[in-house]
Amino acid sequence: MVVPPVPEPASPLSSVLDIVDKVTKVVALLIGGAWAYLNYVRGRTFKKRLELKISAKEVRSKTGLLLSGAAQIKNVGLSKFPIEQKGTAILFFDLRLSAPTDQPTEPTEENVGVREVFKDHAWIEPGETIAEDFLLQIPENEERLAMKLDLRVVAAHIEWNANCIVELGSGGQEAERQARAPMLEA
Repeated sequence: MVVPPVPEPASPLSSVLDIVDKVTKVVALLIGGAWAYLNYVRGRTFKKRLELKISAKEVRSKTGLLLSGAAQIKNVGLSKFPIEQKGTAILFFDLRLSAPTDQPTEPTEENVGVREVFKDHAWIEPGETIAEDFLLQIPENEERLAMKLDLRVVAAHIEWNANCIVELGSGGQEAERQARAPMLEA
């Protein structure tokens, strides 16, 4: 039969060092947890964040003015987003000259249409990008300077917005043709 060894009585110094060791580990654990939580909150890693982009250009056809464009939504956070179809759309506005004054004025906006967007998507995953192209015929208007497109996405009861201005007329197309002309001649 084996007799277990009798433990030696602990010295007061080793008892104090053991207590200091345990207190230091608990304090280090609390500081590390507080630091991790602070970085989590400050970094907003799991906050719901979306990036929206919209762009369009004028396309002239035999039937009139067409707008060709793309709407894009990207989930840059780490949370899944439900996309609510009610309120999610592209709004189209005519921009027209205001009445002349001595002060600088912004053009007046008139809503000319609404188009559904992202209707085939019920949610967007973290890191996912959804893009949707569109082609829309716009009625001709002599007073129109440009068009403004507003992309509105409602997700998780939060409204996200982006917009762009589409310049109309042949000025932009002519500049593009002139830039390409020297390359074609060479």
